[in-house]
Amino acid sequence: MNPFKDFDTFIEAETNEENKKILIFIKMRLTAVIKENDKLRFLLAKSKADCVYCGKPAEDFSKCTYGFPGCPRADDLMCGDDVFSE
Repeated sequence: MNPFKDFDTFIEAETNEENKKILIFIKMRLTAVIKENDKLRFLLAKSKADCVYCGKPAEDFSKCTYGFPGCPRADDLMCGDDVFSE
């Protein structure tokens, strides 16, 4: 899935080359921030820290208040180790 599909269309429609360069730079930075955020979410979900969503201790992960599916911590874990690939 490309979260930037509409943004890409917007960039392509831009006629001013300087503005286009700025938009491309913004997209690159935003992509990097999203990737970093995914890494941090994954690492926190995988840690022994209490759940940031429901506050339960890590060892009670299976008793999540949100249930499964629906647990945000499980979603964060699903980012997986692939968040570390370049």
